[in-house]
Amino acid sequence: MTARLLVDQCVSRTLVEPIFSPLADVLFVWDAARNAVDEDVLALACAEDRILMTEDFDFGRLIFGDRLPAPPGLIHLVLEGMSRREREERLFAHAVGLLARAQDRFVVISKDAIRARRLR
Repeated sequence: MTARLLVDQCVSRTLVEPIFSPLADVLFVWDAARNAVDEDVLALACAEDRILMTEDFDFGRLIFGDRLPAPPGLIHLVLEGMSRREREERLFAHAVGLLARAQDRFVVISKDAIRARRLR
């Protein structure tokens, strides 16, 4: 079964598309719901049954604090302070594992670690 991924507007398409398109059915918020607010992006991920990929810290608050319905999974990229090449290498090295691990989990990938927490 092919993973389904929704990529938030804050994530670079040129970074993500070449790495994840061969592995997943990728939909970009920019194409599906341009300028959508976070709550609507979350609802779209749920409705489309897609793992949400974002760099936005608000989704943790919306899911765990405000208790909005969680998508099938969430990948939070925390890669600031890394060069473009370092980001590409990090994501490429872990892309398959991120998609698998994100099912029913909130996964954070940073420069030094990958952490996961159950969504439900």
